[in-house]
Amino acid sequence: SGTVVSEAVSQLRSAGFEVTIIDNTEAPDFGVSPACVTDDTEIVVVLGGDGTILRAAELVHCTQVPILGVNMGHVGFLAEFE
Repeated sequence: SGTVVSEAVSQLRSAGFEVTIIDNTEAPDFGVSPACVTDDTEIVVVLGGDGTILRAAELVHCTQVPILGVNMGHVGFLAEFE
């Protein structure tokens, strides 16, 4: 799944998006920012399972930032896409 993360980051950056990786366990080659998500963030894209999406929800709970979940886990109840 590190390849998927790398490809997603590459595609988003090519499209002109500024990408910040909060948890880089699957993509250690990319820079990491431990900063909290702020209201100027447009969207949080989560690549992972339901647990990863729940952890992302903790980061955005005090903002109006939407979460887009991409299931890479086993269950995927909370993800919009696979």
